Amino acid sequence: MRKIKNQLIINLIVLIAPLVVALLSYNFYGLSMINTHVASAGQSILETYGRILEQDLQLAQDYLTNKLSNDSDTLSLNYTDNYLDSYLIGENILSDFEQFMQAGFDSVYAMAVYAENQDMFRICYHNYDASVTYEDNSRLKQELLWEIKQNGPYEWHEFQAGSKELLISTMHNENVHFAVVVDLEKAKSPQKYESDSQQGYLVYADKNGNPITSKDFIEKNNIQIKLQNKPYYFTGDRQNRFIVVQKELPYGNLIQLYLQPYTAPFYAIDFTQAFLFLLTIAVAVLLPLGYQNMRKNYILPVENLVKTMVEIKDGDSEKYLTEEYHVEEFSEMKETFNSMLESIRNLKVSAYEQQLQAQEAKLQYLQIQIRPHFYLNCLKNLYALSVSGENIKLQKMILVLSEYMRGIIRKNENLVNVEDEIKSIKNYLELQQMSLSNPPAYRIDVDPSLKYQKIPPMAILTFVENSVKHGMQEQKKLVISVRVSLLSCDQESYVCITVLDSGPGFSEDILPILNQTDGKLQREHIGIDNVKQRIQMLYHSKATILFSNSDGACVEMILPVQEGNIDDSTYC
Repeated sequence: MRKIKNQLIINLIVLIAPLVVALLSYNFYGLSMINTHVASAGQSILETYGRILEQDLQLAQDYLTNKLSNDSDTLSLNYTDNYLDSYLIGENILSDFEQFMQAGFDSVYAMAVYAENQDMFRICYHNYDASVTYEDNSRLKQELLWEIKQNGPYEWHEFQAGSKELLISTMHNENVHFAVVVDLEKAKSPQKYESDSQQGYLVYADKNGNPITSKDFIEKNNIQIKLQNKPYYFTGDRQNRFIVVQKELPYGNLIQLYLQPYTAPFYAIDFTQAFLFLLTIAVAVLLPLGYQNMRKNYILPVENLVKTMVEIKDGDSEKYLTEEYHVEEFSEMKETFNSMLESIRNLKVSAYEQQLQAQEAKLQYLQIQIRPHFYLNCLKNLYALSVSGENIKLQKMILVLSEYMRGIIRKNENLVNVEDEIKSIKNYLELQQMSLSNPPAYRIDVDPSLKYQKIPPMAILTFVENSVKHGMQEQKKLVISVRVSLLSCDQESYVCITVLDSGPGFSEDILPILNQTDGKLQREHIGIDNVKQRIQMLYHSKATILFSNSDGACVEMILPVQEGNIDDSTYC
């Protein structure tokens, strides 16, 4: 017989490896080469236009710096005390600015001069732009004058004027201030010199990825600007895809992006592509052969296994795997499967026996709940009250008894709230006070945070009943104390339940029997034994019950806190 490991290796090599190599190599090789070339070309264009813009910005700053320091008009403007002279000198300076802008600095949108001593402000624009409204220009003047008066920085920074987003640099010399404003929409870009639909687009955005230029184009083509360090990424809608390269500019907190329309060009088949094509044909030829081998050795055995499992699920519990397999692992699986079926049959018998035991324990629990003597006594007392005509007391006792019985009937659950358990205890003790000539007194103290904590039903009530049954004395009034508190130990929380009475307490010979951790108690202690067994089943070794004498019988139960059942609202 052949091992499944060797068969899988052979079939993987015959079927998957050539197919994966052919398809992945062909696609990744072609796409990676195309994308790399396109991105590299875009990066070169980005660097070129980035240098052009940087040179223009540096030349503009150098020009203003030189004019601010060495120009005679600037020196005269700095010391004149006549507004008319300031105005005329400003005209000369604006004329120089216009000549500078006409020298090929398309990106320079406006230049301004401000004489602080005469409060004279003049501005000139590069070219008339019909798209710029009078309101935009007025807003630009106001914002620009405010920027100058605030002694704006020399470094290029973003500047908002109406609907236009610009770059500005300001320079100051005593009373004279110069400002140059750059509109990136007018900066040199490939779209200005090419009309081809496959041309690239140079775009500027702020540091948060919001476009500054070509906003209509970006919105129309659903272009998303991503702030990432990858060499390139793709964006756009289904009809218009773009490959994007970008870089951060060292000024203005700007990002420069180049968007190249992305189409899958057709390349002539070279040697590598021809090899990959032949490899794909070889995969197509080997695929049926590999499939037949896999079907014989793997698919059919698995189908037989599934068929047998379905028949067993439908009720045929006597079904076994009988087919002979050529693969060693399938033969071992058949033997294991048949052995598992035999074990399941044995477990069914064992589970049935355990179910009978569980039903017997539940019946015992229900029998304990009935408490015929207690109910008979209550009925006798009700009869006596009826005969004596004490109707008010009779009505009250009926209501308390019904409330007590309602709580007992509800306690067929595995766990109940501490609050519900305490209600049953109070009802029971109130019935005793109505029935007995020397009724017991009681004190109940419950931590408010534990009122919704889950505990086994009748876990406290059983011991309260024992106190009433065995603790009553003729010359001494019985006092029963119940306390429920929260304990913390080793980063774990526990519920501490204490039931203490003022009766004669436990006899010395019964205490060791009650405190033993295993074994059943005698018939007269069946209620205590029932509580101990249920606590053991629910909590295992995490809970304990301690019996002792302390001026009477004392029972302490330590139970683990059930998460989510502590009322945090009680803490300050």
